Amino acid sequence: MFNRITSYNHNITPIILYFSLILLSSISTGSIAGSDSVTQCIQKTTATSDDTVTVGEIKQSCNDTSDLTHVQMRLASQQIAHNNRYLLSTHKPNYILIFANNDMTNEAPFELQFPNSDTSLDDTEVKFQISAKYPLVKNVFGDSTVFFAYTNRSFWQLYNENSAPFRETNHEPEIFLLMPTTLELFGFKNSFINLGFVHQSNGRAGTLSRSWNRIYASFLFERGDLLINFKPWYRIKEDDIDDDNPDIEDYMGNFELTGVYKLGNHTFSAMLRNTLDSNNNGAVQLDWVFPFTKTLSGYIQYFNGYGESLVDYNYDQESIGIGVTLGGWL
Repeated sequence: MFNRITSYNHNITPIILYFSLILLSSISTGSIAGSDSVTQCIQKTTATSDDTVTVGEIKQSCNDTSDLTHVQMRLASQQIAHNNRYLLSTHKPNYILIFANNDMTNEAPFELQFPNSDTSLDDTEVKFQISAKYPLVKNVFGDSTVFFAYTNRSFWQLYNENSAPFRETNHEPEIFLLMPTTLELFGFKNSFINLGFVHQSNGRAGTLSRSWNRIYASFLFERGDLLINFKPWYRIKEDDIDDDNPDIEDYMGNFELTGVYKLGNHTFSAMLRNTLDSNNNGAVQLDWVFPFTKTLSGYIQYFNGYGESLVDYNYDQESIGIGVTLGGWL
């Protein structure tokens, strides 16, 4: 079954190369919140900047970091790195879960597409996410920047003895306007607001095809080591004949609420999606990021609900995985 639909997935060289690129980018443009001094910030930023950046700009970016929130420090570091055309910045978290165990892997969509196949799916697989962004236009409406971003989330049946196929891969290109703000609400600083358009699909045909388009806003608030992000969206309707999943909002909801708390070298986060109707569908994801190596952090992820992947948007799944993340959350 899987050889016919995912024969290209055995060539993992591009994946390895892309992970290497993201690793270098996340090290170069990651948060400077863990730096102990302005000197370390200057040294790090100097190493990632090209000749067009002056020493004064670097010092200005790194001075008075004690008054900045975690995200503001990250944005300041990335702003300098963006002057180097050879660097990408991390967008969403980049991670690989070496062992991701599903309560019961959803086989129904594949059985519908390939009814005569006798290949079964494993409940344990590899899950990884690669996400990067690049500035397209700077200094729009003042200090705002237009970004293009791409996120890839894949579910790899590496331990399947038949062919080790990719069970599902979701592609998520987006374009958004990042607008830094200085607003405060109940003691929380609103670090920035994003306005964007995002397309998400799994690139498949027939009964396995899944996709949707959305416009969204994202509001990020911080206070100390606590970060809260509220992201509502509106789905752009498609013609009935072209809509592969007309009821996706009934399971994926119309907003995402994420909280992140940094405790020393550990980071804990929780994500909630919900439809806010009588069905009460949605999902919960819990994350724990902990020290592992100098450039890698250990990562445990728990998921419960709908939409862990697009092919599973209407399937209630529970999973837990362990692996590493590149660059961390904050």
